Amino acid sequence: MKNTFFYILLSLLGMFMLVACGDNSGFMLGDDHYEMDFVSLLNGDVLTRSPPSGSGTYCFFRIQSGGGSGTDLTLLTDLYNRHGDSIAHNERSAPAVNADTPIELPPQLPQGQYKLVLTLKRGEQRLASADRSFFLVDHPVTIQGILSYPIVIFPSRTALLIADIDPTPGLDPYLKWTQGAKKLASGRLNDGYDQILWESPGEDGVYSVEVEVFPFPPDAGAEYPFLSPVKAAAELYISAKDQAPVAARPASLSYNLFDIYIKALRERERVGRGSLEKEAAAEAPQLRQPVPVILGDAIGMKFDGRSGFSCPELIFPVHSRSIDAFTLTLGVKFEGEEAGRNLLSSRTGDGSLEMKLFFSDSGELMLGILTKTSEYLFPSGIDSPPKGARLLIEASVKPVEGRLRVSWKMNGREVSEAEKTVTIEAGEVRGTTVVGGENGVRCSIDTLDVELQ
Repeated sequence: MKNTFFYILLSLLGMFMLVACGDNSGFMLGDDHYEMDFVSLLNGDVLTRSPPSGSGTYCFFRIQSGGGSGTDLTLLTDLYNRHGDSIAHNERSAPAVNADTPIELPPQLPQGQYKLVLTLKRGEQRLASADRSFFLVDHPVTIQGILSYPIVIFPSRTALLIADIDPTPGLDPYLKWTQGAKKLASGRLNDGYDQILWESPGEDGVYSVEVEVFPFPPDAGAEYPFLSPVKAAAELYISAKDQAPVAARPASLSYNLFDIYIKALRERERVGRGSLEKEAAAEAPQLRQPVPVILGDAIGMKFDGRSGFSCPELIFPVHSRSIDAFTLTLGVKFEGEEAGRNLLSSRTGDGSLEMKLFFSDSGELMLGILTKTSEYLFPSGIDSPPKGARLLIEASVKPVEGRLRVSWKMNGREVSEAEKTVTIEAGEVRGTTVVGGENGVRCSIDTLDVELQ
């Protein structure tokens, strides 16, 4: 028993001495042992080029030693781009030891992702090394936080999460959304990934969601192996309290703005997962998503004349040869010239029918019904509406004895009424609705309801 005890003790002592004498020992830092680390740079850091343009940008490193000098040492500095191509190489004799030392990046280095590698050598012997991946940008990338809608989130419901990112000239940042270890979504800012849908858990509680912002996207199909220092988190409260009365909505309400936008974002994710659909979408004109704005307990969308979104459904109650009675309610604030511009368009897949809300070349708001052979226009009497004031516009569409009657109201006041014989051709009853888009009206929309009569 005693012999066994001494055998174990000697074995442990031998293992200790082997570790202590190794090159990477943490127990001994002798005169001939060197360690190297970056003082001011972590993997994934974002360096902002120092103003004025053309001046140097610096990071700092330190060579540590228990007493050795750097007189017989050589420091190799290598800079690579994101593809691994060498950008710059430098060799420095007798580098400083146990002192913070600066490295100046080339003044004309363009924005991008880079890797900096430091290697310390004595002759051909490699003593220590360190490397860091980083981004270089002309302007800082910043995020203010995460907004969520609706304000009250119920269990097992869909919420819209919005990353409030400050504009960064010349960059198309990449965003990665996570909930703990679970990845929720990722993609470019210009593809609308500052906005994602979040399916709330079925249990009450507080859930943390985080978004990281990288100045540039990674290689296709890959993710960065490091965290971004530019990030924001939101604590989302899920509660079933008062769920029924708050969630109640009229049974006749077929669509609202949030419904339509949810379907548009879900279609984006569906297309993003299918290779054939992704190729078809790449060939189609891309819409830049509008900017969501939260007004009290309601959500709105701000359109700049080119932004918009596409919902994979017809929002109007269309049948093969008929249209059901409905009322379209639009809460809108116009911010630019409207003449000749579009508000929304709902079109069947085979092009047999299109219903659109647009402004004529003279500036009058119109409802248009277009078939393959005919065009029916219903003027509203709303001509060049005022800018900056929130308007509530209603268009009630009702079939009456083989004809179609469209009645218009603005802010509750009747404006006009038009009635025409409309022939609806047989065709598909599925299609797409586009709100805003190219040649769209500059405006903010907070209400877009389609209610069956």
